[in-house]
Amino acid sequence: MIPNLDNRSPRSSKVGLVYWAPMIVLQGYLALTVFIYAFGPWPWPTKRPEILYLFLIVVQIALLIGYGIGLKAAPRAYDGRWRVKTLIKISLFLNLIWILPNFASRSGQTAVSWASLIQQVVMGLSDPGQSYRDRIEAAANLQDTSALGYLTQVVSPLLWLMTPLCVYFWSSIPRSTKILFVAVVSVDLITWVALGTNKGVFDFALMLPCLILAARPHLIARMSGVTVIKGALAVALIGGLLFAQFSTSLKGRAGGEVSAFDYSAGIALDFDNWLIAPLPSGIQASAGALMSYTSQGYYPLSLALNEPFVFSKGVGNSYYYTGIVQSFTGPDTISDLTYPARIEYLGWSRWTKWHTIYTWIASDLSFIGVPFFVFAIGFLLARTWRDSLVCANPFAIALLPLLVLMVFYFPANNQVLGFSRTANAFFALLFLWLFTRRRVRQ
Repeated sequence: MIPNLDNRSPRSSKVGLVYWAPMIVLQGYLALTVFIYAFGPWPWPTKRPEILYLFLIVVQIALLIGYGIGLKAAPRAYDGRWRVKTLIKISLFLNLIWILPNFASRSGQTAVSWASLIQQVVMGLSDPGQSYRDRIEAAANLQDTSALGYLTQVVSPLLWLMTPLCVYFWSSIPRSTKILFVAVVSVDLITWVALGTNKGVFDFALMLPCLILAARPHLIARMSGVTVIKGALAVALIGGLLFAQFSTSLKGRAGGEVSAFDYSAGIALDFDNWLIAPLPSGIQASAGALMSYTSQGYYPLSLALNEPFVFSKGVGNSYYYTGIVQSFTGPDTISDLTYPARIEYLGWSRWTKWHTIYTWIASDLSFIGVPFFVFAIGFLLARTWRDSLVCANPFAIALLPLLVLMVFYFPANNQVLGFSRTANAFFALLFLWLFTRRRVRQ
């Protein structure tokens, strides 16, 4: 079950390419989002752009250095008592039980049935905009977390294990397990679409190639011009399908037409910009919206970089942990201290607009501390990637896509640590991974 890759130094060319592949892709992606922000179709009124771009260069270098140092440490074998097959069975069983609770949680409802789920799926596929509005309204009216909601937070690390482990160990799991996994994932993705939101589909699309390549690193090592072309075509096809779904959802939310204005920043989409001008007129606004989604967080970052630091008690970076602390200290006692809250007077909402992870983390560590945080994420990403390749540690394998998702969402928000299920899964899996590592003799 361990991939055919030894623990040689990552200095040799093919092995080095395998080890460095995630960082190459993520650095390219982050650089692309900055490029789109600077030269794309939205004329953002950046405050002190020289400070913003210098900061972005520093944090990307910190990510790169952290990753490089992480690769130098020796991998460690899995030394846990939990068999992979047992972990998969437990996680798959819990995910089957949690199909309806998951839907209830995402839709903001206190209880759902299979009949209501099917009805919502039909409505979501026919009118995703109305489904999205219904979900937002229901969530706004939900006052307290239910007992099942608290239980979900407790078992979230076990729920998270299913997809990473099933994909990674696909060739060795029984056919019955494969069928159940595909069924659970299919229902899960359909419910995301039914709610008029794209997040679950995009997250799965990001996780899948990451896990496949971790399980089959020879696909990277043997990469040729032909495989690059095939990969590019596959990415273009999948990306096109995801973009079509994204565009449909946006049009549904906006009543049939995607907005070409960002009223918070006081700017309009430039249809003559070279990045969207060659596109068919019917998709220009959707393409502009996608570019805004991937880069708009840099604008409030430029505003926050000019604000003084106010410590948000170590939890302001996360909606989840802020909510826990404020249940004791009172409403807004923590959230009002954060950078996203303190720049609202400039017109950029903390709730409805994107803020980079840097802005959130700076609320607790200051902007001087952010590069150190990013360095640590790069280090962890390298260690989990190498342990996944060499040692097949199930907790490293499960932690890996969380780190990839975290970095992917750097320009948008604190996606993993900001919300209960992924935050709980992250810290639980981090502990289990560190606890079950045994040094491999070189």
